[in-house]
Amino acid sequence: MDETARPSDIPQTIGRYQVQESIGYGAMGAVYKAFDPLIKRTLAIKTIRLDIPRGSPQYKSFIDRFYHESVRFTDFNVSPTCAPTRAAEE
Repeated sequence: MDETARPSDIPQTIGRYQVQESIGYGAMGAVYKAFDPLIKRTLAIKTIRLDIPRGSPQYKSFIDRFYHESVRFTDFNVSPTCAPTRAAEE
């Protein structure tokens, strides 16, 4: 995550989350700082690239890595402000 997305590339919302700014992006996708109005907390949302064809081996690899990271992240002792809440495929 070495560069910041341009403001025109930043969605206003992702699901119920209100996107505030781009934290960065890399080979897998983008990370955004967002606010969850349900729990009234700021959090980070990681998204994966959507330009990879769903049936391709690269897509399966991205999905596997994404879920692996979300499971691995829950193993760490993290503060409640950055604990993952869910991983979803839309």
